[in-house]
Amino acid sequence: MIGNERESNQGCKCKVGTTRIKRLFAVIGIAILIFLCFWLLAIVQNANTERQTAMVNCARSNIIEIEKAIQLFIMSHNGKMPDTLEELTQESNDKPAIFREHGLVDPWGTKYSYRKSEKTFTITSAGPDRKLGTADDLVD
Repeated sequence: MIGNERESNQGCKCKVGTTRIKRLFAVIGIAILIFLCFWLLAIVQNANTERQTAMVNCARSNIIEIEKAIQLFIMSHNGKMPDTLEELTQESNDKPAIFREHGLVDPWGTKYSYRKSEKTFTITSAGPDRKLGTADDLVD
């Protein structure tokens, strides 16, 4: 027989079904590879979500620290609010700076926004999109 040869007891030269088995293993291998790719993708997405959550929490914490620094500034300057956040980082009248300059930048690399009125102020982080006035902004 040519093509699908079979020999009896002396040594098997069977080609019947080996192609099907090879195809089956190839399909199983591809299925496992696809599963692993999706599994890795899920892990990476989860890590990115956790990182983004940590950055939001860090920004909220920084806003609270800036608010505290502004309150200290107000107390040490006879009730006057700072005109800019940078004033918190400057020494004045033999007084050390109240806040560190690198603390005025949010986790995404954008400076915190500071707006004041007569008696109140607002600190805002532009959030992950780095644009003020959008839905992801973080406000005190």
